[in-house]
Amino acid sequence: MNLALTQPQAKVLIGTLEGLRKRPQMYVGKKDKPEDILLFLSGIQLFCTNLADFDRSVLIEVAQARGWQDSPLGILPSLQASELSEAEISTELINIYIETYKLLYHL
Repeated sequence: MNLALTQPQAKVLIGTLEGLRKRPQMYVGKKDKPEDILLFLSGIQLFCTNLADFDRSVLIEVAQARGWQDSPLGILPSLQASELSEAEISTELINIYIETYKLLYHL
């Protein structure tokens, strides 16, 4: 049974992601490698997929609108192939997820 997040719950989720963007080490330890950030984000996505109607196609649309390509390995390979540093890739991943949740929950 899927339950939708309420807008107040979605705002808390987005606030958490904004905190992650500002202080990644607080959420994933001393490293802010894109793989560590993606693991954290994937955990949130898994929760939302199972309990709150997460639609991955919206994530892909957001990533593509920002110039990134999806692959069987996700969007990370496209980001890694760019000229961005690891910190910039991590920030971009977080930005993609924030924008996705804002669209999903009409915020």
